[in-house]
Amino acid sequence: MALAADRAGHRVVGLVPGPSGVCAPSLARFSLAHAAIPASDLLILGVPDDAIGAVVATLAGVDTGVVCHLSGFTSSEALGPLRSGGRSVGALHPVQSLPDPEQGAAALRGSFAAVSGDQPAKELLNEFARSLGMVPFEIEDAMRAIHHAAAVAASNFVAAALVVSRRLAEKAGVPVEAYEGLTSRTIANVAAGGIDALTGPIARGDMGTVRGQLAAIAREAPDLLAPYVALVKATASLTTHRESIESAVEAYE
Repeated sequence: MALAADRAGHRVVGLVPGPSGVCAPSLARFSLAHAAIPASDLLILGVPDDAIGAVVATLAGVDTGVVCHLSGFTSSEALGPLRSGGRSVGALHPVQSLPDPEQGAAALRGSFAAVSGDQPAKELLNEFARSLGMVPFEIEDAMRAIHHAAAVAASNFVAAALVVSRRLAEKAGVPVEAYEGLTSRTIANVAAGGIDALTGPIARGDMGTVRGQLAAIAREAPDLLAPYVALVKATASLTTHRESIESAVEAYE
């Protein structure tokens, strides 16, 4: 976020490193490792959800107009104690995977961002998000947990499924690139048709194929059996074949 803001023409007055006290090389020039937090228009908290409360307790005297956090899950009300002194609080959640500062800064452009909070905070955060090339949308604080669950499903669950696919492909001696077109087309199909786009043995209720796959995985890649069974059951729960599929996988749980 600091890199993206700097490249968009904002003046980044400082960045407080995490517990290690070390900034990535690309962020070193912003480091406030041994200095007080200077005055700013916007103070952004990029910390784990469980740490927000503790960090808020240290910021009572900071001179800033708006304070926001980047959590998709936590309500902006977690920053409520900072409203004194005319400050406004909000939340800005980039709906994007940010694996490191450089890739993350580039990925923000074109990404959506969930905004909530006090009206003055929302106005500034919408403007800030747009300045980074993001597409902001407002969401009620009460719906942030549901929004974040959707984001986890769209990212983490997909990543987990693709990791299982990659490892099974390696076991079979098949290049992982062989499945890239399938993944891309599946995403496009779901975007166009939702659950009606689901294909394959689970959607068809093809018990023999499902059992055969599980038997092969148990034999050739037993370390992947548990996650595969979990994915089978999760997929089956969205179809009319839930009970028969669950019966088919019982022997492998």
